[in-house]
Amino acid sequence: MPSYQLLLMVDDPQLNATYGGGQWGTSTYFQWYGGSIGWPIFADSTSATLTGFVFLSFEGIAIAFGGNTPKVFGDSQTLTVSIDGAPPYNTSYNDPTPQSYVQWYQSPILPEGTHNITLTHMAGTALDYAVISAGQNTPLTGKTVIVDNEDPSIRFTGSWTRNTDRFHSGTEGYPFHNSTHQSTTSGTSFIFRFSGTSLNVYGILHWADLGTLSASYTLDGATTALTYSVTTSSSNYQDNTYDQHNFLLYSNSSLTASDHTLVVKVTECVNQTYYAESHFTRLYQWNIAYHHHINPRGSYINIHEIALTILTILFARAALETNAGSAVLLQSGPPRVVHKSSRSRGGETADISTSRGNGMEMREARPSVAPPAYQEL
Repeated sequence: MPSYQLLLMVDDPQLNATYGGGQWGTSTYFQWYGGSIGWPIFADSTSATLTGFVFLSFEGIAIAFGGNTPKVFGDSQTLTVSIDGAPPYNTSYNDPTPQSYVQWYQSPILPEGTHNITLTHMAGTALDYAVISAGQNTPLTGKTVIVDNEDPSIRFTGSWTRNTDRFHSGTEGYPFHNSTHQSTTSGTSFIFRFSGTSLNVYGILHWADLGTLSASYTLDGATTALTYSVTTSSSNYQDNTYDQHNFLLYSNSSLTASDHTLVVKVTECVNQTYYAESHFTRLYQWNIAYHHHINPRGSYINIHEIALTILTILFARAALETNAGSAVLLQSGPPRVVHKSSRSRGGETADISTSRGNGMEMREARPSVAPPAYQEL
């Protein structure tokens, strides 16, 4: 039985980091985690004479960073790191095909506590988010937790396939921890048990294929039916947007602070694929006495008073590569995406029908960006 490692997702504006070396820029794009990403514009070319640096403090036992790796020029693929005042060392982004969107750095395991990290020689590297590994006593109040699709607390039933393919969005990318679960079979389902006060389910929507994907979300016995349609009038279809990762599939932010059970069932797949990615949870309550614990398959994630605000069960794998039928994919994390330094996107136009009891509501799909997919080390 594996031990459950708590991973805290932090968007770049919440890092309270110091950026230097020159003027850093911000790019907005609906697929970035939180909708924006920062990078040292002044160091993003062969003619650059300066490189950027980032300094920040964090509490935990390790930290990782994700975003865009820099283009290839000079020694742009080298990053220099110093932790807690130790002598700096050089490392590589380990990206075989720059420029791409990945988790581009992972620290070693550190003693539990507060740490300072400095990243220098950033030649166009874009920073979108950080993932902090929590220790036994790491404060959790107000933090967001990501639960990988491989976590034993998620129980899959029916025809599911574990997939490690890239998704296609700008450039190709990978889901969190490099895997997703996908299915093209109606009736396929999964169950997730947790303790918290809110929950979001994210996935990947494939805009290149005209079709329909439907699923039911039963939370503590109350069912919500959702349908996601891609038509010729969808703006992202017309714009040739291939895969949209971090697509918000389901959300509930009004749960009581107690144990909950979510059952997701694929009800229709017409030329679409259902991809299940990762889960993101939001911690709203006081610090939890125990973070690392045994999680038998299908058991509750007893994070006590935490609010699973992003049970980012990222139901999506990036490129819904469906044959004739559709597929559902549960993804596990952020994907690689090419850096769109000047591109800004608005809301999506995929038609989503929501059925709650006897009522039916038609609304537009929203971008709702969640954490990008990380590359597992």
